[in-house]
Amino acid sequence: DEIGSGGNGTVLRAEHMGTRKVVAVKLLPPADDPSAAPRFRREAAALAALDHPNVVHALDYDEADGRHLLVMEYVAGTDLHRLVQD
Repeated sequence: DEIGSGGNGTVLRAEHMGTRKVVAVKLLPPADDPSAAPRFRREAAALAALDHPNVVHALDYDEADGRHLLVMEYVAGTDLHRLVQD
């Protein structure tokens, strides 16, 4: 299920096939900009380095079919963008 999208990708709610755990998967859109993939890798590394109760945890980073993806813990509720809008 798509739960959000923006200039830096699309976020999907998914179920891990092995653990059956619900996760959020951020997919980087295909881009002609060669700097997009390294930026996304830095984002994944920065998120993985954080350990704070108010920040989701990065669980995995990979590339599939030429698309980069970041797997994060899924937290149900309103996202920050919607909260600020309201």
